[in-house]
Amino acid sequence: MHEYEVIHHPEAKPLMKKYTIKPGDTLGSIAKRFYNDSSKYTAIAEANNISDPNKIQMGQELILPGLEDRKDFLARAKAALKV
Repeated sequence: MHEYEVIHHPEAKPLMKKYTIKPGDTLGSIAKRFYNDSSKYTAIAEANNISDPNKIQMGQELILPGLEDRKDFLARAKAALKV
């Protein structure tokens, strides 16, 4: 058995993506789209301090925890490779 230690870099940003609610969206449908699991709507609700998942509004901006914006990812990858 291997033991691993998680090391947190002081400059590391948490992985997250922002999403603006569109007509017809629910937290469940957003979770299904980004996490492939509609039950992950609770993580979205928690990250955004939403006590009632049925009371979201079109145009509201959400933080999607555990996801990284593609632009940020590419910039970090290029910096790491010194491209």
